[in-house]
Amino acid sequence: MRFSLVPAFGLALLASPLAAQSPAPTGTPDTTFYDATARPLPGRGGAARWVVRRREGPATVEQTFEAPGRLVALVTYADADRQLRDGPALRWYSSGQPQAREQYLRGVKDGQVTTFYPDGTLRRLEYHQQGRQVLGQCFAPDGSAAPFTAMDAPARYPGGEAELLAELKRKAELASWRGKTKLAPGKVYVGFQIDPTGQVQEPRVVRGATATHDEHALRLVRELKTWQPAHGDGDPVATHCTLEIVFP
Repeated sequence: MRFSLVPAFGLALLASPLAAQSPAPTGTPDTTFYDATARPLPGRGGAARWVVRRREGPATVEQTFEAPGRLVALVTYADADRQLRDGPALRWYSSGQPQAREQYLRGVKDGQVTTFYPDGTLRRLEYHQQGRQVLGQCFAPDGSAAPFTAMDAPARYPGGEAELLAELKRKAELASWRGKTKLAPGKVYVGFQIDPTGQVQEPRVVRGATATHDEHALRLVRELKTWQPAHGDGDPVATHCTLEIVFP
């Protein structure tokens, strides 16, 4: 389906399915393999999914594949450690059909956003300027206009942000006294994914302190409660998060 809208300020939006594949980045790859439970693996054997990161000039391009080798996501970052998106973010269904295309500028949506139903029918068309949505339309599976709903809803921790921060502070204080001597003050940043069921997956140290601090910080993140997952187009989706763990 090809659909065009001409907003009041004269910009035409064209929604067309994105290509089933995207040009491969050319930098040296850094690949991480995961099993079906999202545990890291030493190699591709038995992997259900893997993430390939490559430097492309100042940017980092991240591609996610599902076994046996289907490309299901591609994201461009200005700063991968901070998950600062800059450029296209593409997603595909496991069937190879396009699912979504978004455009980012320094971490905020800037440009056209399109999403599709599994059969390729246009589901959503939006236009953003520096993070502000200026145009939007949703469509039913038969292609007819549907009431507009917000595309994104962020993941939420039980009890909200205040409860999350209080829990991390309490557990970090306890962790500081787990050994024979008190752990020195330190700060660790841990990045992780919240999957569509709300489970924490793939925790990794983005910026660490000592090996002991890093180990405790990863454990605290793994022990977090189940989140209310993020939603995209009304469907639960995986999302990335980075937390600061402070050891007093």
